[in-house]
Amino acid sequence: MPRASDRPDATSPSLEPGLLQAATRRVLVPVIAAKLVTLLLLAWAALDHPAHFNHAGYIAIYRGNHGAPPATAPGADVVFRTWDAEHYLTLAERGYGGRGPENAFYPLYPALVRACAALLGGNVLASAVLLSTLLGILALLVIHDLLVRRASVRVADVTLLLLCVQPAAFFTVLPYTESLFLLLLGLFFSALTRERFAAAGAIGGLLALTRPVGVFAIAPLALALLQNRRPLRELLATALPLVGWALYFAVVYLQTGDPLLGFSIQKQFVAAPATQRLLEPVAFVQALFEVRQLHGFAGSLLDRMAFVGFVLGAITLLRARSRDRDFFAIALLLGVVPAVTTVFMSFIRYLSVIFPVFLALAEALAPKSRRALLAIVCLAMLALQLWLLYRHVTYRWAA
Repeated sequence: MPRASDRPDATSPSLEPGLLQAATRRVLVPVIAAKLVTLLLLAWAALDHPAHFNHAGYIAIYRGNHGAPPATAPGADVVFRTWDAEHYLTLAERGYGGRGPENAFYPLYPALVRACAALLGGNVLASAVLLSTLLGILALLVIHDLLVRRASVRVADVTLLLLCVQPAAFFTVLPYTESLFLLLLGLFFSALTRERFAAAGAIGGLLALTRPVGVFAIAPLALALLQNRRPLRELLATALPLVGWALYFAVVYLQTGDPLLGFSIQKQFVAAPATQRLLEPVAFVQALFEVRQLHGFAGSLLDRMAFVGFVLGAITLLRARSRDRDFFAIALLLGVVPAVTTVFMSFIRYLSVIFPVFLALAEALAPKSRRALLAIVCLAMLALQLWLLYRHVTYRWAA
């Protein structure tokens, strides 16, 4: 993050509040339209779902999640409950307990779903879809506002477009944490930009309660405090993401008696995330070239291509926006750690919340002379998103 003296003031003539509000209003309708189109596609898939759930994949995954094969054919709502969504909904309904796979997930999103469900007659699925959709809209608006301040209106617009068409964008209307995490990340950097470090630390704590990588908010926060030469007492704000992470362990302990239950459950997953892989760089490089299929749980070419794109984006971010080192710090941690610990599994989805990488791509495509290239990139991303959405709603692995 640049020092206060190095970056534009958010109240300067080019960034007057009225102009910021006008920019937000201008992008509001397209953002809402993008979410509604995705919901309509999901609704269509729900009506058409019986033809797609007679294969062994659905039965095998159901058995793995519930310990027994399905007794009846799935209902139309199954397209909203696929894969990890089922785990978050189970946590929202029952909390932690037993030895089910849901125990590996973090508590903030399910808690919000449960709270919202109380206003919807206890319907956790409706609550989750509504919450994810609204949070996803807010996330894009917050990030657009942030990038207008930190970059330019044109770059903010293109970044927003890329975030809407990127391959995993549809997860922001499903019972997943992408919307919440993206919103909190945008709010976190908005607080840093305004030098509200205590607020940024508190938001970092919420990030750590949403996904395990949320604790990495400590890095850009510490970097911003040191660059701005803040007094020692303000450096205490860097502990707040760790406090949020500690609260996760406390919640699991209070409900199960085992604060490390999530880690033992993760070992049963296909990816079997393992932090020791961070100490095995040679094995990681070898795994990059161990392609087994176009896309799937392991050996996915698409996930590896997404990682290569991430690396190129991170390098571009560092070179083109060297003053925004807080963006680079969080991008590096949010990208490299999941890729290494899970051997690239689900990387397309992990990449979807690293908005600084999309900012780097946007700056490369923003010049009006590159409109044709921007259109080609967006169409390619959107086509891939539609294909992955089809796979997701038919219980084939998407991300």
